[in-house]
Amino acid sequence: MTNAFSECDTSDVCMWKVLTLACEELHVQAGTFFKVDDSGTNLEVANTFGILSWRVAKGQFPITQGICGWVAQNNKAALVNDVAKDKRFNSQIDLVTQFKTVSILCVPVTLGQRVFGVIELINRHEQPFSENDVFTITTLVASAAHRLEALSA
Repeated sequence: MTNAFSECDTSDVCMWKVLTLACEELHVQAGTFFKVDDSGTNLEVANTFGILSWRVAKGQFPITQGICGWVAQNNKAALVNDVAKDKRFNSQIDLVTQFKTVSILCVPVTLGQRVFGVIELINRHEQPFSENDVFTITTLVASAAHRLEALSA
């Protein structure tokens, strides 16, 4: 997968590519690449897949809220196959996006020791998310992170 990102000439292209590849690999309904803002207090929508981008365009969400916020703060993946049973889930997002979230897989995107962002995959088709999916997306994200790091140097 490293070769898939070697042709990315900007961070935006690389973020779009890793999100698209992750969504297509796991056959999900939607996905978002959130970037941690410069202050480290918010997650900013960098790219979306399967969601009308204007519904969340340039949206900012406090890093202290939601499953994605938890992932960014703890630098750990989160696999939640029933968000209604997870207290971290921020149901307000579904109101904004007019989207019904059932399941989420979130993986941190790290550059060195710093969390750069979070990949969020929503509603896997045909089957629930698995630990193997966490491994697959973590590996994909690690490949993209190498290129993102080079682009931000």
